Amino acid sequence: MEDATRALLGLWDVADANVRALAPGDWARTLPGAGPGPADVAELAVHLTGVHYAGPDTLRAALGAARHRAVAQLADRVAGDPVLGAQCLDMCLHVHDLTAALGAPADLRDHEPAAREACRLVLRVLPRLLVAAVGADDATLRLAVRAGDDRAVHVSHGHVVPADGDTVDAVEIDPGGLLLLLTGRLDAESLRAAGALDWSGPAADAFVHRARLLAA
Repeated sequence: MEDATRALLGLWDVADANVRALAPGDWARTLPGAGPGPADVAELAVHLTGVHYAGPDTLRAALGAARHRAVAQLADRVAGDPVLGAQCLDMCLHVHDLTAALGAPADLRDHEPAAREACRLVLRVLPRLLVAAVGADDATLRLAVRAGDDRAVHVSHGHVVPADGDTVDAVEIDPGGLLLLLTGRLDAESLRAAGALDWSGPAADAFVHRARLLAA
């Protein structure tokens, strides 16, 4: 079993443990996630299980069944598989939102192989993210995901072109930090203060403040 798959199943276990421990008033807690998606803990449980119009006990039982389905879907998936990457992305964000809503955000560094696999998928749209951040300006950016990918991309007049010369603008970020930054869960300054992000140069500054995955 791939390390990312093990880490992904660990995220399912965190979700399961938190849902099983929910008090009656916890189901209505608002999620911190940005953009479309579940608005509260109850909606997130429905999203994870696919079971609608059910009470807490049914949702708790259904979450275990959803985990088993994930195991079957991930059989023989290897690093770089977009299905694995998409599931890692979803669960990193869902577990963050669930635990943040309950007042104790999960540390995605504890599930780093899943976060790295999610980043592998996200980096496929890195050029579009940079174009969205800098517009028609020329820019070259090096993005280094700690313990993961290190890529450079150049855009000119809103189009991606081959990188030429040294890259001055740079972003260095933890895998989980990149996911939370690009989905608007945490801002650049908070991540920098936590030691999860550093950047230099105007294109890098535009990227960390303007690039958003939901708009890509």
